[in-house]
Amino acid sequence: MRVPQSEYERVKADKIDNGLIDDAVVGEKRRGEIDVEYRVAVAGGAITEW
Repeated sequence: MRVPQSEYERVKADKIDNGLIDDAVVGEKRRGEIDVEYRVAVAGGAITEW
């Protein structure tokens, strides 16, 4: 998921702090729902194929 620079920096600082990303959940898609409810700021765009 594409995120704003500020969100990237927040996660980067979290990872540098102790080597782990403590808040690793970025969103949740509930059963029966079409859209994902994001817990972080997103800027649109996603990798749909790797």
